[in-house]
Amino acid sequence: MSEASFPYATVLVALPLLAALGLRLGLGRAQARRWALLVGIVLLVVGLAAAWEHAGRGGGGLVLADPWVPAAVGFGVSGLGAILLPFGALIGLAALLVLPRGRPGGGSPGAPAHAAPLARILVALALTQAIFAAQGTALLAALWCVSLVPPLLELRALGPEGRPALRIFAVYLGLSAATFVAGVILVALGQVAAGAILLGIAVMIRKGITPLHSWVPAVFERAPLGMSVLFSAPQVGAYATALVVFPLASARVLQVVGLAALLTALYGAAMAVGQRSARRAYGYFFLSQSALVMVGFECTTPDALTGGLCVWISSGLALAGLGLTIGLLEGRRGRLRLDQFHGGYERMPRLGGMFLLLGAASVGFPGTLGFVGEELLAPGALDVFPIAGAAVAVATALNGITVLRMFFALFCGRPASGGLAQRLRPRETLGLALLGVVVVVFGLWPGPLVQGRARVAASMLAARAEAVDLPPGSADGGTPGRGTP
Repeated sequence: MSEASFPYATVLVALPLLAALGLRLGLGRAQARRWALLVGIVLLVVGLAAAWEHAGRGGGGLVLADPWVPAAVGFGVSGLGAILLPFGALIGLAALLVLPRGRPGGGSPGAPAHAAPLARILVALALTQAIFAAQGTALLAALWCVSLVPPLLELRALGPEGRPALRIFAVYLGLSAATFVAGVILVALGQVAAGAILLGIAVMIRKGITPLHSWVPAVFERAPLGMSVLFSAPQVGAYATALVVFPLASARVLQVVGLAALLTALYGAAMAVGQRSARRAYGYFFLSQSALVMVGFECTTPDALTGGLCVWISSGLALAGLGLTIGLLEGRRGRLRLDQFHGGYERMPRLGGMFLLLGAASVGFPGTLGFVGEELLAPGALDVFPIAGAAVAVATALNGITVLRMFFALFCGRPASGGLAQRLRPRETLGLALLGVVVVVFGLWPGPLVQGRARVAASMLAARAEAVDLPPGSADGGTPGRGTP
């Protein structure tokens, strides 16, 4: 571990927290969105600078400790987190750009932006960045619990409409937090095998892995899509898996998690095809595609693990953009259904085009980053688990059908009706364009990202190999994991 030349992690966490506090205290309330967007841009720049310095120092397993935080805390920029810091900042900036002017779940579309939802998004963004900078299990456990507060407050702000989703979110994610803390305590006490199982369960709940998935479609159906996307799209459960579960869990535990992730990919894809609600279809679609990241972590081979890490980035960006496009369309039309054709593509071609682009990127269309990740993941998974490649292909095909079905229902079929403004505002166009450009640029020029993720995969495998060499009962119980040296 070496010291960073700038306190990147501290700035990435402290700046949005201070901005949120200022908004809540009424400072700059008339220009709340402008201040929030400025903070989002600064976070993206600082995150890119952190990734640049880490890569310049060699990348891989190197950890750049934050110079403003004691080293014992375990807070800094690692090989795993270096790309995730700008990744999370980009999703947060896009969410801020497309946040509706009215109150989430209500209010007039023309009402001025309120500070409260902007402040909650900034707090959620700060906690996501803090998780990606956490290197110690105790710090990660604390942040895992605290990160539930912004979505809970967002659901509570909806009033009676949000109570069903609030209850299911509190039950599932509360159980995830308790299980994660218990797992960390057991690992600290030397009960690594039992602790790793609890940590795996906590991650499965947070990721929405079957049969612990019911909260995901419920929250996506009820909660404001900006907060839902910001809470789910960065996939902090995958970060906890890579940092804690992957090095400690036995091969059997990883196999169970991987098999459950495969079933989730298939189940979510099948459920999404038949949904009538656009939000609920998106929730199941999100379940299916995000589960593929966990499939890569189950396969302890370099190619599959690199593919899983790439799918993490591609699915996070594309799924975030897809959810935000649904939110923008919903803000113009109200709740959307898929059992009727809404039309209107001629009045909103940019929104329709971005929906199709981000949807195609989500399912790995050639020329996008999703294609690169799935091309690495499927063959690598097939080498370890024979049915994995076929399952990934079937899930991807079903999800492709869902994307086209949603596009035809939401944008095609009849002329647009009504007098509401349909065209995207410049800030909304910018928010979606940022995500679309990144997934296309890295899809056409994937070398730097893939090489960086390959180095991270190698360091993860090295850490796992070191763990399984410990005495029996410490990690794999003396049984080497598949694919480990």
